[in-house]
Amino acid sequence: MTFKKKILIGYGIIFLLMGLVVAWAVTNLVMLGKASDAILKENYRSILAAENMVDALERQDSAILLFFMGDIHQGIAQFRENEAVFLEWLARAKDNITISGETELVKALESDYTAYRQRFSELTDFRDRYEPLNGLSIYQETVYPLFIQVRKKCIDLRYLNEETMYKASIQAGTVSKQAIGSTVVVAVSALAVALVFCLVLANRIVRPLQHFMNASRRISSGDYTVRVPVETGDELGLLAGEFNRMADQIRQYHEMNIEQIISEKNKGDAILSSIEDGLLVFDTRLKVTGINPAARRMLGLTRVETALPECVDILPDPKVCDMIRKTVETGVHPDLPDEQRIMVFSEKDQSHHYLFSVRAIRGSSHDLTGIVLLLRDVTRMKEVEQLKTEFIMAASHELRTPLTGLGMSVDLLLEHAAP
Repeated sequence: MTFKKKILIGYGIIFLLMGLVVAWAVTNLVMLGKASDAILKENYRSILAAENMVDALERQDSAILLFFMGDIHQGIAQFRENEAVFLEWLARAKDNITISGETELVKALESDYTAYRQRFSELTDFRDRYEPLNGLSIYQETVYPLFIQVRKKCIDLRYLNEETMYKASIQAGTVSKQAIGSTVVVAVSALAVALVFCLVLANRIVRPLQHFMNASRRISSGDYTVRVPVETGDELGLLAGEFNRMADQIRQYHEMNIEQIISEKNKGDAILSSIEDGLLVFDTRLKVTGINPAARRMLGLTRVETALPECVDILPDPKVCDMIRKTVETGVHPDLPDEQRIMVFSEKDQSHHYLFSVRAIRGSSHDLTGIVLLLRDVTRMKEVEQLKTEFIMAASHELRTPLTGLGMSVDLLLEHAAP
């Protein structure tokens, strides 16, 4: 699997979890909507029917009062008109029976209303026999109790549906709370899963990069045997393989260079060891960084120095160190005659004379990197010159004595020969 596919799968899982949360929230909203719709459909129609039946019944009761008060035709017309309204809403209530106990209540309401209608029909059949005062007493004794009974049934029907609506409302609230809680739980769970997945994916992505970083640091510090583990077959795995091959090539090249450098160093050491003249190398801080065996022998350095000695510690003549210091400061070696380039070193009552030469070492950018001091033992030459001088002085003294006597004899002869 490629690195790109891994990233796409990671994002796809995150989007899938987001879609799951959204789908769960929508499902809960739909359930809540169904609960609210059930409240409206199942109970609101019955409540509306009960209220309209109460209104129609009260108008019918007013019509009966008009009837007994003498306005017979108006009372009958109003009663019949509201009777149709009542029956219409009663039919709607019968069609919308959804609650336990509502069927019995509607049947009782219908039965009481039928008795109420029959009682009114009986009153209309004998309307000429009732006088106003007598009719009012008949209303209170026979009609009004039926009116109260039918009205109570209508109100009971309304209360039954209102109570059911209230319970449904409470249930809808419970569903809403459950929906909120479940949505929060699903969202938090999805977030936790997404977080864990992101951490795992990030770790799988970052871990090879950390291997690369650690391997790069080890290579930069000189460890060319390091290897990056090939854990996957994606681009990072291919990169790890290429990195390991590169490390192998660098190691081989480094080994070749090390062997070449060691060979060149051994060659240089052999050359320096074969040189009879002393050779010392100083850095720009006037510390000895290299010395050949001849220079060690000349300066009497038998032990190996653990720390880099300074110029004044091994050279007896301070003027040589001053010349080296000036060369470091100016970058130009001094041009002195041979008489001024003699250094005398005394050891065990013996004096050694060395002819020294100072040369600057420059790098590829022509910057001063060090100083080379060359020592040549001229003690034998000095001894030969001393013997030559002594021989000339002795020979001249020995020749001067007989010549002086001969000159005096010649002078005496010349004096006697004179007249």
